Amino acid sequence: MTYEIAAQPPETATLYSPGGTFSVAGSVVESVPAPLAIAIINGSAKVSEKVTVSARVLERARREKSKIIYSRPFSGRQTTELAVVGFTLE
Repeated sequence: MTYEIAAQPPETATLYSPGGTFSVAGSVVESVPAPLAIAIINGSAKVSEKVTVSARVLERARREKSKIIYSRPFSGRQTTELAVVGFTLE
């Protein structure tokens, strides 16, 4: 996954995230304790991470017939933003 951030007004700052979570049908199934930092320079930033969806999360999504949601909070500059990605199984 690649996260792209734009700040207005353009500034330089760092946002930190302690990790992400996988949720299915509104319940957290698994936590991913993988810290990540994004350095915003002149108002923009881009950072990527590789995320593996475990068999446990996939099985829960199949059983619940629901999509998988991966969310990751980023904090800094006196704010917290939440990045959310949805995966639908076919």
